Amino acid sequence: MWRCKLVLLLLVVLLDGAFAEDIETLDHHVYKNAAITRAEPDGIVVSMKTGIIKIPFDNLPTEFKTRFGYDKEQAKAFAAKIAQDQQVIYDQTQAAKADANAGVAEIAERAQAERAQKQALIREQAAREAENAQREASVKAAIQSGGIIPGMTGEECIRASGKPQFVKRTTDAAGQPAEEWYYGAGCVYFENGVVVRITNVVDGQDPRAVPQR
Repeated sequence: MWRCKLVLLLLVVLLDGAFAEDIETLDHHVYKNAAITRAEPDGIVVSMKTGIIKIPFDNLPTEFKTRFGYDKEQAKAFAAKIAQDQQVIYDQTQAAKADANAGVAEIAERAQAERAQKQALIREQAAREAENAQREASVKAAIQSGGIIPGMTGEECIRASGKPQFVKRTTDAAGQPAEEWYYGAGCVYFENGVVVRITNVVDGQDPRAVPQR
């Protein structure tokens, strides 16, 4: 019903739109040379040199209400529909913003995790390099003094104290290869090709099993 009435209102607007007039509202605000460009169930839209505004029928004299067939109930329904549509648009906009913010937060979190992982790898690499440097220094000092220390390889042991008198090959508790190198005064135990333990049998010390001072 109100749609048919709205069509009639628009027809009236088409007839009146070409004419400018002075419109005074109930709160005594006067719009000079205002052209009515559109009528809606709850008010009229007017165009002026200063811009375009909408004046609600509640703030217009009775002549405008009569002129455009104002109906209070239709006006309420129209305003409620506009408010509902605006709320839907607002909710959609807020949801889109929330999704965008969540996406940005996820990207930032992932980037932070990647930076933390890279920093951890850098620290781990630095620790390994420091450990390797310390090992190399210790092995070099042991070789120079003719001694054997844990962490040496078989080749390094030979460089430090020569070839063993006897080698016994076994396996450890985990089934990994193990060796025992016997020298005249002690035994060097290997696991996975690395010295893990040294025993001395002469006065508790083997001249070839510990660095000489």
